[in-house]
Order: sequence, then structure tokens, then C-alpha cells
Amino acid sequence: MSITENPTEGETSSAAAATAPPVPEKETKSEPMAINVKDSNGNEILFKVRPQTKFEKLFTAYCDRQGQKVGTCRFYFDGSRLLNHESPLDKEMIDGDTIDVFQEQTGGSPAREDASPSPPPPVAMTPGPRATGYLTVYEKTLAHTLDTVTYEHFAACFPTVAQNAPEQLKHLHKQMMERLRVVAKNEFDLITAERAVIHNLNSLEDLISTARRRSARSTDSEHPPEPPHLLPATTIASAHLAPVYAAQQSQLNARLQTVQSQNATLAKTIADQKGEIEALLAQVEGAVGDLDLANGALGGEVDVLAADARQAEAEMIDA
Repeated sequence: MSITENPTEGETSSAAAATAPPVPEKETKSEPMAINVKDSNGNEILFKVRPQTKFEKLFTAYCDRQGQKVGTCRFYFDGSRLLNHESPLDKEMIDGDTIDVFQEQTGGSPAREDASPSPPPPVAMTPGPRATGYLTVYEKTLAHTLDTVTYEHFAACFPTVAQNAPEQLKHLHKQMMERLRVVAKNEFDLITAERAVIHNLNSLEDLISTARRRSARSTDSEHPPEPPHLLPATTIASAHLAPVYAAQQSQLNARLQTVQSQNATLAKTIADQKGEIEALLAQVEGAVGDLDLANGALGGEVDVLAADARQAEAEMIDA
């Protein structure tokens, strides 16, 4: 029995192409965007960055240019602090946006240091227990899902090809399953990186461990902390708005210092001009006094000269 395989293979290829998910196209790099970085004195530096570029590179470039350490500067956009692993795309920034940078205060009194604790240490990017469990669950789920698409189920969709070319169909099934596995894994890794899942889960691990240490250090005599769901709305709102208010307070303090410096300069200029006016007024008063003395000295002589002039005029008339 002669069987023409070309139409069947074409059907198989079309079915496999329809079954396999589309291969994601490689994203093209977007055009660079202009980002202004402004310090508390109003000085701005323009940087050209791509939307996908991590802020860590921008922070490092700014601190290198200013001769400062990266850890001594804090960067804010719209009142919220920017993190190293974030990017302009994550913050929905557009061309021409401005990032505010503030210099952290070093030293000071002990009370000030207690009021402003040092920032927490950086979170490690190595997956912790929760991140490892998260990755493991996905890998097991993906493997279980692909294992349900057995060759028997796949061959039932193409009975003619399964009967006449089983080896080719098995090879196609294996290739399709491997392709699905790779595409799904790549998409999962991409989403995990974009959303900083590992970083956030590690941060959660640090928060939980810190809470456990504080709970272990606490004594029975201490008052237990009030549960968050029992806190008043004003306390919760203040906790969320404190970073925004702190950033705005820093900006207002910087502007106040600038205005005070300008006022001091203007006051000095006015004082200098007032001194010049007083000196000129003293000179004018001295000149007026000299004129008065001259008039007093010439008062008697003027009468004599007037009489002589009248006598001379009368003699000329008589002559």
C-alpha cells in the first residue's frame, strides 16, 4: 500500500506550528531619554539613559562625577525613594523628568544618630528559602503540565502520521515539548527579573528574621506592640507619608538656607550703600558750612563795595 507522506507531513508541521506558542520577538532597545538629577542647591546634571537601564548605573555615574560615595546619597522621584534594581520604565518616567538627590547627614549628636538610624544592609540576590521554594514550585508545575501532554495524546490528534511515520512524530513531539519548556521558562525568568521577585522575597526574609530577633529580645515587662489592624488611621497615614514629608522638608530647608544667604548678602549691600550715602551727606554739609562762612566773611565788604560803586556812578553822571 503506497502512502504519500508529503501532504501528511505538511499537515503535521502546520499542526505543530499551531500548537507551539509563538516565539517572543527580541525586544528592540528604546531610544535614550533625558533625566535631570538635581541636588538640594538646585544644581542639575543631565544624563541620557534608556528606560530599561537600572538606576544603580545612574547613581554610580552621578556620585563619580560629584566625587561622592554612592551610599551617602539618596535619590527620590515624586516623593518616593528610588532603588538600585529599579529602572525609569518601572517608575513610568518620561523624557525630561527630574530626580532629586539628597546628601545624608554624617556625624552629629548621639540623639540625632538615634533618631536617624543607618539604612539597612543591601539584600542579597541569592535566592533564600522562600525564593527557592517559589522557583521549585514553578519548575515542578511546569514539568507536571508538560508531562500531561504524552505522546499517546499527541498521536491521537494525528492518527495517519502516527500510523505511517511514528518515529518522525515522536521526534516532533519531543521537539515541541522542549520548545514549550524553554519558552515558558524564559518568560518566567523575564517576569521574575522585571518584578524583582527574588529581591522582594529576600527582603521579606530579612523582615521576618528581624521581627523574630526583636521578639526574642523583648521581655515580659515591656508593653507588647499594638497590632497594625488596631492602629488609628492617622498613625498609618503618617507612616506612609513620613518619607514624602522628609524629602519635602529637606528641599524646604535647602531653599530656606539659600534665601537666608541671599538676604544676608542684600543686607550687607544695603549697609554699604547707607554708609556711602552718609559720607556724601557729610561732604555736602561741609560744603554748605564753608559757603555760610564765606558769606559771613564777605558780608561787611559787600556793603563798602556797593557804596563805592554808587559813588563812582554818581561822579560819572555829574561829569
